[in-house]
Amino acid sequence: MKLREKHKDELFSIAKRGLATAIAVLSFWGSTAPEILEEQNVFVLSRYAGAITTIVLIGCVRSSFCNLLTPGLSCRERKMGTILFWFCVSISFDLLWRLPYLALDGISKAPKTKDGLYWKIFWWSYSLNDPWYDSMNPLVTGLEIWRLLGNVTGGIGLYKYYMGDPRQKQKDYNECLLLFCVCGVLQCYNTSIYLFFSFYLGGSPSARRHILSQFVFWGLNCFWVLASATSSIFSYQLLLGK
Repeated sequence: MKLREKHKDELFSIAKRGLATAIAVLSFWGSTAPEILEEQNVFVLSRYAGAITTIVLIGCVRSSFCNLLTPGLSCRERKMGTILFWFCVSISFDLLWRLPYLALDGISKAPKTKDGLYWKIFWWSYSLNDPWYDSMNPLVTGLEIWRLLGNVTGGIGLYKYYMGDPRQKQKDYNECLLLFCVCGVLQCYNTSIYLFFSFYLGGSPSARRHILSQFVFWGLNCFWVLASATSSIFSYQLLLGK
């Protein structure tokens, strides 16, 4: 099932607007806000940045299913659009956010000061709201590497979908859906495992007790579980012809 051009354009527009909004929000809290709110430390600034960008991300993924600007879409087309949108977003996030945070000590182990906040806020908007994640202990690192490996199936699915012609090759289309289904299950499982370990082993440091830090931590991770599970279910339903 190939997406209609108008449907594809709307999804691309949602992604562009969401990315532009997130960059604007993070840039404000990393550059302008420290000058206006001089008395506030990086933890407070990161709470606001993280909370707003979490809302932006949730809104974008939800919009990918609503498709208010593309009338006449069937339920199957909406499901396919949401699947492609989610895996493009989640895999891009892992490559542009998670991988650099794991690989570059200059980000994860940088002093928690306002120096360089204009670019560090892109990572700290989440990590400073999750002290256990920010610790980057061996267990956290292992879980994050496993998350990256789990997304390989989704990456292969996207490649096969965009490089092939599912309208003519039902077998290739079914393989893409199967890969998406597996990737969604792995994403859901990996994030659930992280939540479990974070809650029981990470404890509840004082930084997380703030209402905004709670919102960023639980909101983003629970949303990740829900979105990946929904994408996996949608893939399974399309695989069955529903």
